[in-house]
Amino acid sequence: MRALLIEDREVRQALFIEEKGDIFANYEEILYNAVGSRYSDICEHLKESDAVLDGYDLIIAHKSAFGVDNVEIIERLESFSKKRDVMLILFSGGVDTLYFKENLLEINSKKLYHDNLSLLLDSLKNGSINPYVLLYGEKWKLNIALNTLEKLSLFLNEMQQERVKMGKFQRVCKLSSLSEIMPHLSKYHDMPLITKDEIKKIKNDVRKYISKGLIYG
Repeated sequence: MRALLIEDREVRQALFIEEKGDIFANYEEILYNAVGSRYSDICEHLKESDAVLDGYDLIIAHKSAFGVDNVEIIERLESFSKKRDVMLILFSGGVDTLYFKENLLEINSKKLYHDNLSLLLDSLKNGSINPYVLLYGEKWKLNIALNTLEKLSLFLNEMQQERVKMGKFQRVCKLSSLSEIMPHLSKYHDMPLITKDEIKKIKNDVRKYISKGLIYG
């Protein structure tokens, strides 16, 4: 498996390397790091077609890296991702809210240039792509549960009615991420509304999951 990283701001990556060490050197056989002249070359190809993306299982790109052609090229990347079932991670300093749906992840650049980037590349090296390790670290399952438990508590405290639209609940409490570690919760996804009692049950299930994780590691 191979990854492509497209970064137009070479200085930003250089600062990360200066602070953390050149982690990219450890992954040269699986990662094509398109900075500098490599970035310029990739851009020229992407203006014409997505052929240059063939052979990559993971594409990581700065969301505003392509100047006047940005809208067209980002659409090309997203289309390629859907067509080929390839994971696409778009990063930018202007992304304030994490977005993750199917094969598309949008994150702040600080979330990319972080210690967890090595964990993502390790997963690729081992034959899979786990974007959750980039977001939540090595103990990603436990961290998702802890993070969601806090969101559930806040949501219940602010909930003034006995039921709420599922779309709002999913957006705020990140039910899709939670369902990755607790698959039985996927039964709620297609419901138009969710009740306070159902949310309390989910919260209780999450508490039990965390307790098991802390006991058994």
